[in-house]
Amino acid sequence: MTTRRLIWGVTLITVMAVAHLGDAQQADSIKIDTTTSRDTTGQVAATIEPLRPPEAAADTIYPITPERRELLNKYSNFSLGWSVFYDVLNWLLLLVVAFSGASFGLLKLAKRISGKRSVQFLLYLLFIMIVLTIVTLPFDIYRDYMVEHQYNLSNQTLGAWLGDWAKAFPIGYIVSVIAAGFIYFLIRKFPRRWWLYFSIGAIPFVILMIVIVPVVVAPMFNKFEPLKDQQLKAEILDLAGKAGIEGADVFQVDASRQSKKLNAYVTGLFGTQRIVLYDTIINALSREELMFAMAHEMGHYVMHHVWYAVVMIILLLLLSTWLVARFLPAVIAKYRHRLGFDDIGSYASLPLIMLAISFISFFVQPVTNGVGRHFERKADRYGIEMTNLNREATKVAFEKLSAYNLSDPDPSPLVEFWFYDHPALNKRVAFVENYKSSE
Repeated sequence: MTTRRLIWGVTLITVMAVAHLGDAQQADSIKIDTTTSRDTTGQVAATIEPLRPPEAAADTIYPITPERRELLNKYSNFSLGWSVFYDVLNWLLLLVVAFSGASFGLLKLAKRISGKRSVQFLLYLLFIMIVLTIVTLPFDIYRDYMVEHQYNLSNQTLGAWLGDWAKAFPIGYIVSVIAAGFIYFLIRKFPRRWWLYFSIGAIPFVILMIVIVPVVVAPMFNKFEPLKDQQLKAEILDLAGKAGIEGADVFQVDASRQSKKLNAYVTGLFGTQRIVLYDTIINALSREELMFAMAHEMGHYVMHHVWYAVVMIILLLLLSTWLVARFLPAVIAKYRHRLGFDDIGSYASLPLIMLAISFISFFVQPVTNGVGRHFERKADRYGIEMTNLNREATKVAFEKLSAYNLSDPDPSPLVEFWFYDHPALNKRVAFVENYKSSE
């Protein structure tokens, strides 16, 4: 269960924005596959069925054996099928909560408890989050705990998993209060232009999230400590110096406490630069492979991809909230008797706003993922050049990431177009093989 998914509570209005910043709350993850809803791999037509991974496949991770390839294809297919299923499940749940009158009923309950509008909002938001969480928690346990254990990807006990989940809920609630409170304030204050002001106001919020999450939130779920291998630290800092990254701290994270998957990233703004390596990637990659991975991450940083991501996020919010403001009031007016309210400014409209934003995000993701793949290709090029075109180490690094994270190396073109924010492994390997320094 990644930190990004733990901070669900941005009400999808800003969670959508934060989500596009990357898998570990950074824009710059080298992971090929993430197992979260919009970055999974496989075949679109994949069916969701109980997973029974081959026992022998767990013994050999790399080189990729035929058994391991069967395992990663099966896992990837399941992950994609689950991604689509989970999106549809959430859409149906939000529709039911809104059109059954449950949302308005929760708002009435909050009004009976307190006559103060601010308290009513806090109570309603808490109630709606509890309802949605109770319904989806069994599915999350199955996907993020049981399936990960079935595929020998998780190291967590159920108690530890639930402990992380319990930490995440109040964080999500606080962020939701800020995001939803802001949007309803603007709807009431500026009913015709709230979508514009919300998108503009989201800029400092998104930037703040980039700064706060790695420094404050992520350490709540994992232990960050200075990199113990001093020689490796010196090599990474030397590479960072060549990249023009000065004053960064180098951390290792006990990610193996939760998962066997590999990751590393470079993040930070305004003096909070961090170079972070999961202990899993330190153990799995050779020194040469690891240096390419870090050069790739540094490429994202020095090419300012995080700022491009912020711009993309704001444009997405602008489009999404404009569509919500343009069409949702008419829907509410038409079905006001079933909904129990007739104004988008009612707190009870939150499930409909969440539904609309999520739905729009799903159909816009081919564009955002296309931008992501472009950034990844540029970072790959940067990493290759910074490590003097070490083709073998680069290819093996990609292959190990696929093997350890169980990501499909050769998805169909449609799947890659719609769901991949990184180029497919086979394309990345081909890029390395055909790379010429004169490009």
